Amino acid sequence: MAARSWKSGDPGDTHAELVHDHAGGKLTLYLLAKDMKSPVAIKEAPKLNLKAKDGNKQLEMKAVEPKDEKASQFVAEDESLKADPLAGRISITLDDGKKYNVKLEDHGHGHGHDH
Repeated sequence: MAARSWKSGDPGDTHAELVHDHAGGKLTLYLLAKDMKSPVAIKEAPKLNLKAKDGNKQLEMKAVEPKDEKASQFVAEDESLKADPLAGRISITLDDGKKYNVKLEDHGHGHGHDH
């Protein structure tokens, strides 16, 4: 499994970590505060927009143990997630309305993303 992370561009903002289990076809997203320990729960499930050999595919991640209709951990499982590396983007909308559209192939500690 590969763990990759990105941080939004705003100081004091949200940090996200992606754990990709390509053998199992699973991607887990953890949203954390700037201390990288405290969970940041959001209402809207992130969406994966994948570029695959057999065409593009969109997957909506599912909340893990949601509380009050919010979660800080999301998971997606699909055959297309067995690709390594993944190609595409993940779209995340925070509850304050900020949106992030992050290139999956740019993950790593380069923090490649756009707003």
